[in-house]
Amino acid sequence: MWRLFFVIILFSIGAKAQILSADEAKEDIDVLYKRMQQIHPGLFRYQSPEAYEKNYLEIKASLTDSISEVDLFLKISPLIYQIKDLHTGFLHPKKWRKEHPYKLPFIMAEVEGKNLIQYNASADTTLVRGLELLEIDGKSIESVKEFLKTNIGTDNGNENAKQLYATKMLYAYYPKFFDLKDTVNLVLRNMEKDSVIQFKLATITTKQMGAILAHRYPEKIRKNLSYTVIDSTLALAKIDVTSFVFKGSPLDLFQTKFKRKFRKQIKQAKKDSIEHLVLDLRSNGGGYIPNISKVMKYVASEPYKLIDTMAFKRSAYFKVFSPLKGITPLLAPLYFNKKDSIYRYRATGKPAKKKPSKLVYKEKLYVFMDAASYSATTFTISLLDNMDRATFIGTIPGGANWGSHAGSWYIAKLPNSKISVRIPEYRIVHARSQKADESFFIQPDIKVEYTLEDFDKNIDSYERILIEKLKGN
Repeated sequence: MWRLFFVIILFSIGAKAQILSADEAKEDIDVLYKRMQQIHPGLFRYQSPEAYEKNYLEIKASLTDSISEVDLFLKISPLIYQIKDLHTGFLHPKKWRKEHPYKLPFIMAEVEGKNLIQYNASADTTLVRGLELLEIDGKSIESVKEFLKTNIGTDNGNENAKQLYATKMLYAYYPKFFDLKDTVNLVLRNMEKDSVIQFKLATITTKQMGAILAHRYPEKIRKNLSYTVIDSTLALAKIDVTSFVFKGSPLDLFQTKFKRKFRKQIKQAKKDSIEHLVLDLRSNGGGYIPNISKVMKYVASEPYKLIDTMAFKRSAYFKVFSPLKGITPLLAPLYFNKKDSIYRYRATGKPAKKKPSKLVYKEKLYVFMDAASYSATTFTISLLDNMDRATFIGTIPGGANWGSHAGSWYIAKLPNSKISVRIPEYRIVHARSQKADESFFIQPDIKVEYTLEDFDKNIDSYERILIEKLKGN
């Protein structure tokens, strides 16, 4: 009986931490490197092949003994973030994620260099807004954030985006790289009393967090494609576009509800005689590319097109167009009708032909953006910038001005660790004319920095600054 009990204990311990031999770990590294070379359309846009190969060989050479899946996860991280592409990512195995469902029970904001609790999702209501976070499980918050920033592969190493994700998304990024259990120990400072407080909080799941935050802070929930009059005396309103995904039902394959909803809000703005309309694109990570046109149709000042060039690696042909997709592999060359030594691509080369709607909004347009404005959002911002259609307010967005590596993704599951790697399949170049003063990231016309005063008064810094501008202050 005791012998059986001992075996059961050993098995249960072993089940929690998958151990790989050095050869198994090396095989996973080889598969990752091979798949990246084969599929990723922008593998060497921001790095040299020599630097990537050197990193790969050094990591592989360091695998001289058995290693846990968690440690291998950290080992391969440089082969992801070195690409400098936020669309490229990786996840722990599904089994590991089920066994480690917990997230930090709060959302943090960095304000004037201080890491402050912004929203509390824990059961302990004494974790109040404005407490300054100093430590998590004995680690300083600054060391945690610096580590996370090193492991976040933002477009061309966008530091603004790294800083924002390591702060705002701390609750989700932390358990991806650090051992988060069912409780977490925090050290915080009450800035008013200049006193240090310690908390031991239960961690929560993503689902629990969403429900709690929606219950506690309903006024802070931004509803996608909602319309709000900010200041009627200034004829100022905004449309929140929190995502470029908006389906009416699972059968709404082409997301026609997105168009109907956005059109409705534009009509309302015109009915209200709004002279200053904001598209609030903050923290919009992107979505369905055709929905960009459904926005542009109602705000563009001239004919437009979306894509200049779309390409994929020739070596990835049967990964992108699997034989399991029926006739698609045979039809693909008709669309991607050009090729060079590396890519098969489609270059439109035609003049812009998409015309604004008769209902187009023609008054002053403003865009709120931050470093979490990414992918389809950056795409929209880039097109608006190209036609000088809007005043941009905030910080640089997360994505590059030229385009992105996106469209669809190949999921490479490493054979031994079962780590999943998300590899973009296409290079998409925005349709825009080149300007003499072209910058890599769209620059804001009006910069916004979140202040402690605004945080204390719970004021939206973006709205405050725009209102001040319109009033001539």
